[in-house]
Amino acid sequence: MLALLLWVFSVYGFLSAVWHVLQLLTFRKPAFPPTRVYLVVHNGESFIEGLLRRIAAEIVDRVPRLRVVVVDECSEDNTPAIVERIAAREPWLELAALETGGTAGIRPAGEAELPHRWLGFDLRVPGGLEAVLPTLRLLCGTETGRVSRSRDFAGDGAHNRGSL
Repeated sequence: MLALLLWVFSVYGFLSAVWHVLQLLTFRKPAFPPTRVYLVVHNGESFIEGLLRRIAAEIVDRVPRLRVVVVDECSEDNTPAIVERIAAREPWLELAALETGGTAGIRPAGEAELPHRWLGFDLRVPGGLEAVLPTLRLLCGTETGRVSRSRDFAGDGAHNRGSL
């Protein structure tokens, strides 16, 4: 009787282990669409390197197919040089330098028909810098809660005012 009970528990344990292994093998990560993050900056030498390093440390590995585009609006400091130096080592980063003021052309031509999600942050205005990391953490699921986005835009090209 005891042998039969031990045999039943061992078969149950074995089947349970096989079930869990199969569950792990068939687990799929959530499919993220390609994501672009646009950071519009002017004279951001004092903070841009730190921000990009934080994005690399906290966000890049968690959001597959992430591209960060730093849009430099005629900076008079070393912002473009800092971004170019980091972009030479990091495939997820690129610099788009605007020759004239205005951000109307921050989305490259031909990109509108690509199926991807994009977020944009205007780092030239108060509060723009503070919204970047919390919003990106919400995007990859490492932070919950609401983020005020009254000065940034996100989505499919339409200007949204609200929270994720």
